[in-house]
Parts: sequence; C-alpha cells; structure tokens
Amino acid sequence: MTAPINCPSCGAPVPFQSRTSVSATCAFCKSVVVRTDMRLEDLGKFAQLLDDMTPLQIGTQGVYKKRSFIVLGRARWKWEDGFWNEWHMAFSTGAPAFGWLGEAQGQFYPCFPAGDEPLPPAALRPGFQVSVGGQKFEVADVKTATCIGCEGELPLVIRPGTVKVAADCGNEAGGYACLEREGDEVRGYLGSVEDADSLKFTNLRALDGW
Repeated sequence: MTAPINCPSCGAPVPFQSRTSVSATCAFCKSVVVRTDMRLEDLGKFAQLLDDMTPLQIGTQGVYKKRSFIVLGRARWKWEDGFWNEWHMAFSTGAPAFGWLGEAQGQFYPCFPAGDEPLPPAALRPGFQVSVGGQKFEVADVKTATCIGCEGELPLVIRPGTVKVAADCGNEAGGYACLEREGDEVRGYLGSVEDADSLKFTNLRALDGW
C-alpha cells in the first residue's frame, strides 16, 4: 500500500493500495480524488452508491489465467435499459498490472487495454466486423451510458456524469472485446467471458444463493 493522502474536500485519509491507481473516491464525502506527482485534485462528488445484487465488493479476490488479483474499486454505469458494474482488478505479479472486470447479468468480462494498434472507427453498429489486438470480432451491441457512481480506487479518472459509448464484441473462440468512445478518445480492451467458478472468487458479499 502506498502512503495515504488526505482528501482535498473533507481532509479524510484516502489510502491507495496500488501504484497504478490514479484516482479514488473518498469514502467519507464521495469526492473523486486524483493523485498526481505534484498535487491532488478534487473533480466533484458522486452520490452514494445504493446496494445492488452483485456478489463482488472491494477486497474480493480471484484468479484469472493463473494470476491472482484483488478488486480495488468500482464504476457503476447506467444506460436506458439498466445498469452494469466495472471493477478494477489489481494483480500481484506479472503484466499487465491491472485490468477491468465487467459484470452484467451474472457473467463476468475480465479485459485489458488492447495496446497501441489503430482501433476501428468509434461509430459502430451491431453486426459490424472489427479487429482489436490482432483478433477478429463481431459487434454484439452498442450502448450509451453515464457513470452514476464510483467507489475505491481506479486506474483512470472517471468524473461524475461521464458519458461513454461502449460497443461489446465477441467471436466464435469465446473472446471478448470492448470499444469505448468518450468524447474524441477511443479505447479498446481485450478479454474473455467467464463465470464465477472459473474466476475462483473469495471474500464475496453474503447474498442468498451464494
């Protein structure tokens, strides 16, 4: 764990467990705190996240492709037909040091930055064929979503009210890719579709049926 810092808004301590984390949500006042080499910045506040039926929580641990990870934070996104969670995974060894664990409808989508190759155009539609990280995918759906809350620490800055367009893609080999557009920036992620058993979760929330 790195040395804790104090929230610029309320002064409460904001610990950072991972050196790759660049932002955290203050547990006391819900301000988004950005860590830089020289200063701290308060980017506004999120509303309190309401409990949902996710079994995950900050501190949940798991294994992906023989590498252990711990969940350090969450961003919750709202779109016209519902919500989904994106969890920040930090790995104890190897590279990459972090990833995202998408969660929707009982499935999990661990994914990682796709690299520096040119990405497909951001204006995508279901059925489009795209290449991400040297792999071929078909666009399954495209959603416009707004971030309604964050908790814990994240590997990038997500401001309250951030809006992004997300295109989920799959292929016959079981691969998963996501293309995101936020303003003029396009990001690509590569991963797979998993279930809870394959990720060997521990330290889950106590929910009926788990």
